[in-house]
Amino acid sequence: LTFAWMTVFAAIFTAVENVNFQESLYFGLITMSTVGYGDITPTTEAGKLTVIFMAVPGVIIFLFSLGYWQREIFDSNIESAIYGHLQHNNVEGNQYFGRIMRRAIVLVLVLVLEMVFLAIGFVVLEALQEPFVNATALPVGCNPSRAERFLTYIYFAMISFTTIGYGDITLELPESKVFFSFTLLLGLLFQARIIALCFELAELSRRQKKSQGDLFNAAKLKFLSFDPYARKRQRQSSSSDLGA
Repeated sequence: LTFAWMTVFAAIFTAVENVNFQESLYFGLITMSTVGYGDITPTTEAGKLTVIFMAVPGVIIFLFSLGYWQREIFDSNIESAIYGHLQHNNVEGNQYFGRIMRRAIVLVLVLVLEMVFLAIGFVVLEALQEPFVNATALPVGCNPSRAERFLTYIYFAMISFTTIGYGDITLELPESKVFFSFTLLLGLLFQARIIALCFELAELSRRQKKSQGDLFNAAKLKFLSFDPYARKRQRQSSSSDLGA
């Protein structure tokens, strides 16, 4: 549904704005994902009306799809495999600790995968000679080191994956925009899962503290209500009943 809506959005935008379909698809993705770099904007009244009527439903569809796929990819596959290997931690008296440990391991794994993913993205854009990551495509006299260019790419990618999109750095080459469209989709999945795991860890920690507090209160109540003479009185009562 997301791709269908994006395609319709791009087709209409192409017709009313007189831009190529590839640029319109890129614009549709940047709009529906709420990144909004500002490098492509509607200039006609018809283009603005298209954005008004297509963007709001598009954002809703995109966010629902993002939530579905991040659960489908991570919960159903990666995390299920890890949970299976760590199931021995999930004992009755320690269930919250086991669940916290599993999610913490998954969080570290997702962060590592995201960094590998970012490194691959940098190498590809460098090979495509995208100006802001490729030294040979930069203006004369501007020669940052590869580490500096990698840091710039990390900045650009993270600003995109978090849907902030300042617009101070934008892609120039058409092939770079095609590649980064797929990169953005996967990056948003990574970022959505990282945020969800952080919230889950916070909630599980809160439940663990509450559970420990409940156990302490129950033990305290049992200690205070303990009567050392209750069993003796019970025996005396039983003896009296038999004598009668």
